[in-house]
Amino acid sequence: MRGLNKVQMKVRLRRRYRRASRPVAVFVFCLVCIACGARTLGQGSGQSAGTSSVVEARVHSRALEGNLLGDPAEQKVGIYLPAAYQTSPN
Repeated sequence: MRGLNKVQMKVRLRRRYRRASRPVAVFVFCLVCIACGARTLGQGSGQSAGTSSVVEARVHSRALEGNLLGDPAEQKVGIYLPAAYQTSPN
């Protein structure tokens, strides 16, 4: 970059930054599209009459008893129950 004045250097740096940030913007855009699409697919099926829910339960783990990090052996877990869970015989 020798022989360039300050304005030319700024222009080159801006171009470089734009090129570097473009893939990040595309990645974020794709994530947003996937999230919106997943939400739309879940709502529009029309197969279930009820609503889905998340139930909290406590689970005891023998593997966590006496661990070095001091985590409790009894942990809270969230269990997702789809809307068809209420009506399904299985």
